[in-house]
Amino acid sequence: MNYYSCCRGNTQTAEEKKLISSVIKKAYNDLGRIKFREVLALIHFILLALLWISRNPGGVGGWGSLFPKG
Repeated sequence: MNYYSCCRGNTQTAEEKKLISSVIKKAYNDLGRIKFREVLALIHFILLALLWISRNPGGVGGWGSLFPKG
């Protein structure tokens, strides 16, 4: 497999594609089921991102206006 194949287009043979696909599938299956802690981390990340966005959305006062600077 050529290192620069991503820059020149798709130059992979069918055999190389099957090999890459099997390696990815094996790695995915080795991960196992998603754990409860991983779900909680994802929920916390999404909540944090939503709070950052809604703090001061611009034009409309967000929840950040509840806390005066000082």
